[in-house]
Amino acid sequence: MNSPTEADRLNRVAEIWVQTLGVEAVGPDDNFFALGGDSILVTIMVLQVEELFDTMVSADLVFDHPTLGEFVAAAFAAEPTAS
Repeated sequence: MNSPTEADRLNRVAEIWVQTLGVEAVGPDDNFFALGGDSILVTIMVLQVEELFDTMVSADLVFDHPTLGEFVAAAFAAEPTAS
């Protein structure tokens, strides 16, 4: 099975943020907390990301990297991407 590309990951995590935060759309520079996120929603979102990608993601990453683009880059930094 091929690993998803970085763009694929960004789009799929963006869908999770849209559902979790109840917003219409998010972009790479959107901040999870500025969109209404809180610690409870961080937990929900991280669990969904872990399930979708079958990986472990620290909830602390959202606090350290609160924009979508930064979060995705940090969450998958150690994972190989498809070329």
